[in-house]
Amino acid sequence: MYQSLSQTHLNLFETCPPIFQKRYVEQISTIPNLAQEERSEWGKKFHLLMQQYHLGLSLNDFVYEDISFQKSLQALVNETQNIWTSSEVLAREAEYKLQLKFKSYIFTVIYDLLILYPDRAVIYDWKTFLQREKKDKLINNWQTRLYLYVLAEKMNYSPSQLSMTYWFVKLPHKLQSMTIQYNEAMHEKNRQDINNILDKIDESMDSYFDFSLDFGHIKNCEKKCPYYQSLMEDSSSNNSMSELKRLPNNLTEVEEINPF
Repeated sequence: MYQSLSQTHLNLFETCPPIFQKRYVEQISTIPNLAQEERSEWGKKFHLLMQQYHLGLSLNDFVYEDISFQKSLQALVNETQNIWTSSEVLAREAEYKLQLKFKSYIFTVIYDLLILYPDRAVIYDWKTFLQREKKDKLINNWQTRLYLYVLAEKMNYSPSQLSMTYWFVKLPHKLQSMTIQYNEAMHEKNRQDINNILDKIDESMDSYFDFSLDFGHIKNCEKKCPYYQSLMEDSSSNNSMSELKRLPNNLTEVEEINPF
């Protein structure tokens, strides 16, 4: 039976294997973070409204609970008029899902917007957090890597014909975009790295279930892992990791943390 994975799993495993164990193997729940819940809800609503706009609804037809939605939506539509009106587009798909089998796993990706042209394909992703990521971090994040890898494997385009554009849409900051061009070398590296990380996950799972060994920390974990202090404090207080109060309470928050 295939196990389902996403970019969130890959990002978290490379950031902190012990948290991966608690979140996905042991499925330990965490205390809700109300501020994060509100940010996540804003992002979900924004993505839904963009999907409805793609289906042909006018921005004036939407019911806005928050004026920031209207301003951000209008600003994004204004900045991206070419992708909504271009006659060169073969297909335009919102919230488009693709799945790819890799070894004993199935990767699932969902594109906010996928535009297919005769000679290229472009992935668009709407980022609704305030702080813009640096380009090198986005390139190395598994969302970028997996989204482009799966598209190259599933569609009739070469890697060099693919790109991914992030739009940072939440006001009051000026809307900004960042485009990452894909190529054959990146594709082959992604293939190798995916294979390696799945081998590590398999090894950790085997050790956990066969010998009751916890997932190990990564090298220099205390310097790079955003969860390290939480783990240490929890371990010293009750010698258990059953209640990690500082852990993210949903996949969205994990996804926004860049482990690179």
